[in-house]
Amino acid sequence: MKKLTTLLALAPAVLGLNTAVLSAGENEGPREPAENWRQHCQRCHGADGSGSTRIGQRLGLRDYTDAEVQKEFTDEEIIKIIKEGVKDARGREVKPSYTDVMSEEEIKAMVVYIRSMAKEE
Repeated sequence: MKKLTTLLALAPAVLGLNTAVLSAGENEGPREPAENWRQHCQRCHGADGSGSTRIGQRLGLRDYTDAEVQKEFTDEEIIKIIKEGVKDARGREVKPSYTDVMSEEEIKAMVVYIRSMAKEE
């Protein structure tokens, strides 16, 4: 009985701590585009966006540092790819959707970040 009483006495403190930890993550605000790029995109697209990683070459990723390549797609197309992901001809996921990890604001910031990778002509 003493253990149960102790456990019940500690419950509010433990729950309060968990609530504080959870709400701290919610108040962080949007991540910087460079951080989202490093975490979600760099592995395949490379740090510079050239797509020159082994995975990027295998998938035939476009070179975002090339201004001509950048002209081939609209901002809306980039947003759609980030939100919906990409599947291959067999329907297998090649790039996941990031709507569960990026806010609308972060996705729009990623478009600006990707556009900034193009080298001046």
